[in-house]
Amino acid sequence: MKKIVTFLVAVALMLVLCVSAFADSLTFGDQSIDLSILPLSELKNLKKEVEAEITRNHDPSSSEKDAVLDATKAYVESSFKQRGIEVSWPWFDYDYTQDWEHFTLSTRVDYRADSKSQSDKIYSEVDRSGSQYVLTYLKIGDSVMLDNRGSVPAVTAESASAETAVVAPVPTVAPAPEKKTEFGIGEKATINGVDITLLSVKENKGSSFNRPDSGNVFLLCEFEFVNNSDKDITVSSIASFDAYCDDYSISNSFSAELEGGDGLDGTIAPGKRLKGTIGYEVGTGWKKIEIVYSPSLWSSDTVKFTNATTPKGNSSNTGNTSNAAAAMSAGKKGKIRSGGSVNVRSGPSAESSKVGSVNGDMVVNVLGESNGWYEIQMSDGTTGWVSGKMIKVE
Repeated sequence: MKKIVTFLVAVALMLVLCVSAFADSLTFGDQSIDLSILPLSELKNLKKEVEAEITRNHDPSSSEKDAVLDATKAYVESSFKQRGIEVSWPWFDYDYTQDWEHFTLSTRVDYRADSKSQSDKIYSEVDRSGSQYVLTYLKIGDSVMLDNRGSVPAVTAESASAETAVVAPVPTVAPAPEKKTEFGIGEKATINGVDITLLSVKENKGSSFNRPDSGNVFLLCEFEFVNNSDKDITVSSIASFDAYCDDYSISNSFSAELEGGDGLDGTIAPGKRLKGTIGYEVGTGWKKIEIVYSPSLWSSDTVKFTNATTPKGNSSNTGNTSNAAAAMSAGKKGKIRSGGSVNVRSGPSAESSKVGSVNGDMVVNVLGESNGWYEIQMSDGTTGWVSGKMIKVE
């Protein structure tokens, strides 16, 4: 059918351009039409039929639009449902295109996530095969969810013969280096132009009116985001992260985050930063924490942060009680030099956030050393870092 229509389109174009040097007949493949015997009225009718055929194949009907929308809806709603989110579709704002058997749809969906009303753009491509409409491409927001457009059709007798078919040599391509997706404390990860660093993982026993359950501790995980991209990004401590402790899924703890100070929620403009803490409640015998960050609900790009792959020099900056116990059993002690109070920071640098202070002449347990800074354990069990200039290690 497409061959015939293409042939008719060629005829119509000849008519439109008023080509004067017509041959007695016009041939396309095994189809031929003798133009010399056609009266003007039939030529005009032929032109109308060709124009109508073009309209039918480039202006989708209502039933075709419904089929394209149904194919798109099925995938989109399933994707959101996996996140426990129900979506709503607009009453209007649907833009369709058609190119023969290929359709596109541009629209949006509305939903609520992280207690906020949100909206994502939807773009899909659908191919018709017989009576079936097959979704071949889907993009939600900035994330490509499906891309099957690159399929290469098989070579058949109609398109090539064994004698004439030419097989292009397959180029030898060196394997791409493995992309790093797991980062330890103090290691910088970059995703979509945004630098993310897990600054510290600290245990906290809570305060007088805010304590974890018996046998548990609060785990405070401090992150820093630097937006080097050219657009705003949104970070949500609930929607942007999934966490696991010793391979078991855990959820954010509001009580823990009260002890952590600034939360990790907000919009970051290009060139700006965000620093904050996510809090969890875990058993005192915990060993490994894993936190997976995703830029959006639909992004296939993720990075994992964990205390189990902490780079050399920061290995004790995990807050893990097993590490602390090992250091104390070694008998490491330190005496604060200053006569006044000394700031205790979340990491081994003056740029790290302040987590507390200790008085001069106080003797503390020393847990580790990095870049001229010492990690100590304060009287309330909280760990932090002080400059080596301010402590004398015994």
